[in-house]
Amino acid sequence: MYSEIADTVETPSDGHDKRRHRRIDLPLPVRFMLPDGAEHQGRTINISAGGALIETGGVPAREGSPLLMYIGQLGRIEGKVIRVDEARFAVAFDAKRQRLRRVADTLVWLHNNTGQNLNRRQAQRIQRDKPALARFDNGQEAPCLVLDISITGASIKVSPLPEIGTQIGIGKMLGRVVRHHPEGVGVEFIQKSTHKNR
Repeated sequence: MYSEIADTVETPSDGHDKRRHRRIDLPLPVRFMLPDGAEHQGRTINISAGGALIETGGVPAREGSPLLMYIGQLGRIEGKVIRVDEARFAVAFDAKRQRLRRVADTLVWLHNNTGQNLNRRQAQRIQRDKPALARFDNGQEAPCLVLDISITGASIKVSPLPEIGTQIGIGKMLGRVVRHHPEGVGVEFIQKSTHKNR
C-alpha cells in the first residue's frame, strides 16, 4: 500500500493527471482559495500523495488554475486544477518530494487506521500555547510550543518537523506523531513517559 501511494513522489508535478497511482477513498475537509482570492470549502472524495478529487458543491474553478488548500490531517498544500466537473474538480499537488513523502506517510497512517483516523480529536482539547521540551526516541531534544492538549493527544509547534510515526515525549506523556498541520504536528499519546518532568 505504501509503495502504491508513495510512487507519486518520484514523478515531477507537471500538471498531468496522476490517476495511475492508487487513490484511497477518504473524506477529508478542505478549505481552498482560488486565484481571485475567494475562500471556499469542500471535501476530498479520494486522494493520493500526488493529488485529490474534491467535492465543492459547484464552486467555479478553471482547469489549469493554481490552488492553495488546507486539507484536514494533511495541512497546507499547493496544487493545480487538472479537471473540472459540475460539482467537483481534480487537483494535482505541487510540492517538493520531501513534502509529498510526508503526505504519503500520513495517508498510509489514515488508511491503516480507518474508523479512528477522523475521530482522534473527540476528547475535549484545551488551548495552551505553553512552551515545553520535546524529547525524541533518538535522544535529541527540541523546544516546542503546546498549542492544545487533551487526554488522548496534543498539537505542538516544533521545528524541524518530525516524521509521521516518530515517538515523542512531552512532559510526563509519551506519544507518536500521527499528522502534520500548518502550525506543526499532531501527537497521539501512547502512555506516560519514563522521563522526569522538567
